Amino acid sequence: MTNTNELKKAIERKGLKNNYLAAQMGVSIGTFSRKLNNKVEFRLSEIKCLWKILELTGEEVNSIFFSQK
Repeated sequence: MTNTNELKKAIERKGLKNNYLAAQMGVSIGTFSRKLNNKVEFRLSEIKCLWKILELTGEEVNSIFFSQK
């Protein structure tokens, strides 16, 4: 389950927009929104893409994408 609050904070820190991230991941904004809101899971390739774009640490990736929350 994705820790949506932490992911949103990471996106805000970089000053990026959801439509930009969706385009970089190769998904529609609707699909990105569903993933962000835990309706659909992020794929590993999408996590890697966000990891790079958002310049996340390994610890941040674990707490955001592999949260037991």
